Amino acid sequence: MEIVFQNSFYLWALVVIPLVIVIHFVSLRYSKNRSVKFANFIALARVSEKVGLSSNFGVLFLRVFVLIFVVFAIAGTSVWYEGTSVTSDYVVAIDASASMLAEDLSPTRLDVAKETAVNFVDKLNPLYSSVAVVSFSGTPFVHQMLTKNHGIVVDAINEIGVRRLGGTDIGNSVITGSNILFASAEPKVVVIITDGRDNVGLSVEDAIFYANDNNVLVYTIGIGTEEGFTEGNGSIVGPLGIDEGELQKLATETGGEYFNVRSADDLEGVYGNILNAERRRVSLDLTFFLLIGGLLLLVIEWVLVNTRFRIIP
Repeated sequence: MEIVFQNSFYLWALVVIPLVIVIHFVSLRYSKNRSVKFANFIALARVSEKVGLSSNFGVLFLRVFVLIFVVFAIAGTSVWYEGTSVTSDYVVAIDASASMLAEDLSPTRLDVAKETAVNFVDKLNPLYSSVAVVSFSGTPFVHQMLTKNHGIVVDAINEIGVRRLGGTDIGNSVITGSNILFASAEPKVVVIITDGRDNVGLSVEDAIFYANDNNVLVYTIGIGTEEGFTEGNGSIVGPLGIDEGELQKLATETGGEYFNVRSADDLEGVYGNILNAERRRVSLDLTFFLLIGGLLLLVIEWVLVNTRFRIIP
């Protein structure tokens, strides 16, 4: 379980708590001296002693907790934990390097990746799950920001074409996906589909740290066969470029899973596994509960100050 503050800057307001405690005791001492000074009867002085310092510790605690609750609410406090959830928000990141034109998956790896990604989006409930689309080669490119309009998402996937920028930037693709999901209150999932290995940009280790810091699960899918691939004219261009150890590390250390895909049917099955995965990093936004709790404590404090803990003037 992890406590996350969306606006951690406001936690600086907690430094006023010692000041509140000092003001409480100073005002209490002043009230006590004032009540004894103006009382003409010994009985009133004794009553004043009974409702003095010791009786106001409860009020002090209430005031401190009201302040803590309000500050935590303003800071956007939420709790993340490993649990079950029927909904998630997704970023689908598809490798768009030239090797994705390989024909070992018919008609090409890229076409199969796009078609199965569309089928995956179609299975999501548009009332609950938002989806974004990213492609990457030497650098990531955002085709569609997070939206529940799955028709727009499908169009964005279909528009992905090969981008002939050298390299495969898996690390920055994960970070880009995490940034897109930053404001999401639902469990966050990035799906990486690639036939290559991370060889430009930020490292996979940096991507793992960033994804974990933002409570993002990463599922990695290595696509292609071991025999090599052909492009257009039927000539062998090269062997499978997947670094399975790297992709497995990225998935495992962020709470996701790695899948190796050799056919379109395999890829369909992988998407089904991701969709039906029970474990998610689930968030609980505490802002509303903190505000209600602070308001309730404030009412209790007001009642006590004006009844049981009232200081006689």
